[in-house]
Amino acid sequence: MGKKATVSDEVTFTDPSDAGQPIVLERFALPARGLADLSHRRGKIPSPDPHYVDVGMLYRFAAVEAVRRVREALGDDVDL
Repeated sequence: MGKKATVSDEVTFTDPSDAGQPIVLERFALPARGLADLSHRRGKIPSPDPHYVDVGMLYRFAAVEAVRRVREALGDDVDL
């Protein structure tokens, strides 16, 4: 029997130009229930296209998401 594949709790985005530091984000899972618009939110999650990857856009998006998460953790009234 082979080993079971596991999913990492973190995703690392590397800068394709090597100018910036790698960005590490924790995976996010939608709650199983408790949100009135859960089905709508699930419908907004795109399906990955195995034939197209824009690495630069992924890195820029990860940078924005990292700032959003830091700001959320510190409170909305904090200027970064």
